[in-house]
Amino acid sequence: MTKKMTFVVKDGCGNLKYQAWESPEGFLPYIKEVWHNLGCYDWDLYPRYYGFNDPTVCLYKADGTLVACKTAPGNYTGGALTNFFALPYGDYYVIVQDACSRDSMFKPSLESFGGSQIDPFGWDCNKFNMHVDGPPPPQQFYIDNPGIYNQGDSICLYEYYTNTLIGCKPNYDSVTLNPRTGEPWASGAAWFDLPYGRYYAYIFDPCLDTTFKIDSVVTYPFAFESNLSPHCSVNQWGVSVSFLPEAKAPYTVKVLYPDGSTAINATYTQPNTYSLYNTWPSPGTLTVIGSDGCGYSDTSYIYQTQITAQRTVRTKGGCPGIYGVSGGGDIILEGNPFAY
Repeated sequence: MTKKMTFVVKDGCGNLKYQAWESPEGFLPYIKEVWHNLGCYDWDLYPRYYGFNDPTVCLYKADGTLVACKTAPGNYTGGALTNFFALPYGDYYVIVQDACSRDSMFKPSLESFGGSQIDPFGWDCNKFNMHVDGPPPPQQFYIDNPGIYNQGDSICLYEYYTNTLIGCKPNYDSVTLNPRTGEPWASGAAWFDLPYGRYYAYIFDPCLDTTFKIDSVVTYPFAFESNLSPHCSVNQWGVSVSFLPEAKAPYTVKVLYPDGSTAINATYTQPNTYSLYNTWPSPGTLTVIGSDGCGYSDTSYIYQTQITAQRTVRTKGGCPGIYGVSGGGDIILEGNPFAY
């Protein structure tokens, strides 16, 4: 299924009055991204997708060789059921499809310099969770760097700008599940309810037999995009708005006409929204304001082109007159209001 569609308006004689290409990316089913986890000799891929019903997720090598296909029920959006593990490094692409829709995404090879990384998850309005990969540095690292705090076989997390120690935890924190896989983290430790900011940790990389200082900046994941979508009736157009799924529900969409009056003011529980509004009678710029349950908001602008007026005039004869000619009748005008 293509994401591009042609919208054509013709008059009663078949003359072309309006034609446009539209691509409501945030509304049709789509693959958002393919996450990854890097190991020394292989990597894992975690597709994330939205809008599919009973999806089938297939992974292919770049030469077209099928690696595997996996299925999931209902409106599944990615997770343990459709992840791919222990893949040799190389180029891949993912295809997600259901009975009506299909999308694909290419994932180039990311050769590992080691499997060590910092992973934020569990975003909330003012805080988030952080997993720090392991294993911790060996004792020789602390002997060579006496100024770095040493708590034995533990992984320590620091605030970046003040070098404040957040805390140290033992390796193999198996109590916490990796939200991308649904399985316990292979190594490392997790911290919870951290304020948004920049953090770092010293992590030993077994692939390179070296300890690295790895840092990460984490901010609240709010963003949205908006698109116009033609509707069957020229009296109405649709607005599709997509929020980042990590942002908190509910999601509010407000659309203003060029004169500042309200076209749409609606609240949704899902991040992909679609609303109809009464068409503005002339070309103009609509203001789209999106906000989420945490109070974060942003504004975008979309341009509505001219909707050519369309009308049909037909007559309905009345009773015959004394000379055999209609003595009366009706003139029926049909079409959208802007035609008159």
